[in-house]
Amino acid sequence: GTNFREILAPEVRDQFDDYLKRIRADGVASGLMLVQTRTGEKRIWEYHNTLRTQGVSAPIVRGMARDITERRRANHSLRLFRTLIDRSSDAIEVIDPNTLRFLDCNESAYHDLGYTREEFLSLSAYDIDPLADERVAARLTEEMDRSGFVIFESIHRRKDGSTFPVEVNLKIVRLERDYRLAVVRDIT
Repeated sequence: GTNFREILAPEVRDQFDDYLKRIRADGVASGLMLVQTRTGEKRIWEYHNTLRTQGVSAPIVRGMARDITERRRANHSLRLFRTLIDRSSDAIEVIDPNTLRFLDCNESAYHDLGYTREEFLSLSAYDIDPLADERVAARLTEEMDRSGFVIFESIHRRKDGSTFPVEVNLKIVRLERDYRLAVVRDIT
């Protein structure tokens, strides 16, 4: 059999003795460990181990571990993507195509209009665009159905009532359902 210490990544093997002290003292240990495969690839395992001393001739550690490397990478990618989107100077809004309510947005979307994120996500396009009505929404939807996107100029109203001109690039995004993605630029 393989000595457990040998599957740990070389840079963390010196921590194995501390782990053994902890499981001997507490009878249980859980956390994350960095392992290295036979091919040299580093993987992250989430583990939960227990020490068994009753009914055995020598203490044994029983444990479960699962590889969470891909989940960690995906979470990192999502955080990175969200940070990049939030740093955009253009407002980026995800809109429900039926109600025109905001489902998600970046920081510029709510900050430029003087709202908190929570306040902004309780609004719809009708609340911030004084030129928007059902007739305009129907015309834009027809155009998007034909070409997949529409670019137009409009006006946005801040929380304090002041307005400013904007260019809106509106696209259909089809995932498990349809969304509208608006990239809005202040053209003052």
